[in-house]
Amino acid sequence: MKKLFFALLLTPVLFASCKKSDGPSNEFIINGIHDVNLGTAGGNILAVAVAQTSGTQEPVTITVTGLPAGLSADVQPASGTPAFGAAITFSRTANTAGGTYPIHIVGTSASYTKSYDLNIVVPQLNGFMADGKAYGGSMSHPTGGFPPYVYSDIVITSTDNGSGYFDASISEDFPATDGTYTYKIGGRSNNSMNLNFSGNSSTTYFNNQDDSTLTATLTISGGKFSLTIPSIKLYAMSGGTSTTLFVNAHE
Repeated sequence: MKKLFFALLLTPVLFASCKKSDGPSNEFIINGIHDVNLGTAGGNILAVAVAQTSGTQEPVTITVTGLPAGLSADVQPASGTPAFGAAITFSRTANTAGGTYPIHIVGTSASYTKSYDLNIVVPQLNGFMADGKAYGGSMSHPTGGFPPYVYSDIVITSTDNGSGYFDASISEDFPATDGTYTYKIGGRSNNSMNLNFSGNSSTTYFNNQDDSTLTATLTISGGKFSLTIPSIKLYAMSGGTSTTLFVNAHE
């Protein structure tokens, strides 16, 4: 009889000790996460909210992982104690190829981590980008007169109220045959391309200061033209100021 009595007393203790090992004691959830499309109005900002679902509140840090090269994410505030909201701003800092990329938003506290999967859609750039700001537009290619004034211009006009434009001059005949052509950036030799760029102020002009080590790729296919130029550091002709230019323009 005594043995049965002690067994009954021990049973609740065993159940209680088992219960303590069940999962984390302070879980949270991040609401508002969905796919991001940089091509839509306001599509570069993702508003999220962190809420406590169980246990004791702990500070939570939000990070973004898996971003392709040329994209960045700024989280403000980057951490806080639930419940709190945060804005994640995505920026295109380079000529990232258009496409859909899987990324992750991760919340981390002292004793719990939760990761969310989503996609970020990057539109194919048609125009140019200066210091992370994209300028779309149309590309025209008037050809110069006759020798000795043989040259061609490629002009990309901005759709941003004309506040910026890109002007490239090719120092030889514009190709008429389908193919891919490479030009030096800067310099006065044959097979070279010179650049001029104006920013938001029409009085601020930039050039590439004859950096002939860089290249531009011009592709002609079926009478259509596309122009790709990698990261170029442009310097203000008035001195001091610099900006970074990427070009991926096509008809």
